[in-house]
Amino acid sequence: MSSKHKNLRVNQAELQEHLLGPWAEDRRQLRKIMEEPIFHYQFNLTKEDQRELAMQQIQELADRKLIGKAYPKAFGGKEDPGGNVAGFSEMFHANPSMQIKGGVQWGLFGSAILTLGNEEQHQRWLPGVLSLELPGVYAMTEIGHGSDVGNGDTTAIFFTD
Repeated sequence: MSSKHKNLRVNQAELQEHLLGPWAEDRRQLRKIMEEPIFHYQFNLTKEDQRELAMQQIQELADRKLIGKAYPKAFGGKEDPGGNVAGFSEMFHANPSMQIKGGVQWGLFGSAILTLGNEEQHQRWLPGVLSLELPGVYAMTEIGHGSDVGNGDTTAIFFTD
């Protein structure tokens, strides 16, 4: 180390605060919540039990209204996509399956309704998406990317009212 850098010190608390970014409070809130045992990944569960655990976890998030910050206030959101992404990223550390399942429910399924749906569809479906009363899926085709969608079976049913 050169002599001009010997006395250089880093304030770790200041650096940590800086790294949390502009949505530091959103990150702290979710980190604290993810410390609760209900949100922890559990080892040695069957695939089915892991899926059930992840569903219980995202239901807990929905019941506590800890999701949907990116959604309009009219649906219980906060119109805060940055805070949503910051908090969402903290979920991964507790249970990656919970984060992915929540991402499909609220990030893909719900966002598709929000961005592609009309006002009547928003009113009809978004409350159920956010509460998890309307669980969703998101299907896609990735030509040439090895997702093996050709071996999946899909049935689409079109409903009219």
